[in-house]
Amino acid sequence: MISIARLNGIRGLDLEAGTLTCEAGITIDEVCGYLDKRGYALQYCGNHGGQTLAGALATGTHGYGRDGGLMSGS
Repeated sequence: MISIARLNGIRGLDLEAGTLTCEAGITIDEVCGYLDKRGYALQYCGNHGGQTLAGALATGTHGYGRDGGLMSGS
């Protein structure tokens, strides 16, 4: 088994490109907190903030409603 628990850093926010680069083990709560402090938010995210970014992307985490997209599509 491989743990990604310590791969939880944020590498950078590119405002021009509108991208956030972070490591796979970061939680959705940590990503949201980082973005919120800077006046940004995720377009889609699940309702379990303890889920890792890699887990959310791999399992098709989506927004609410039938027309919402997947996190992995962002």
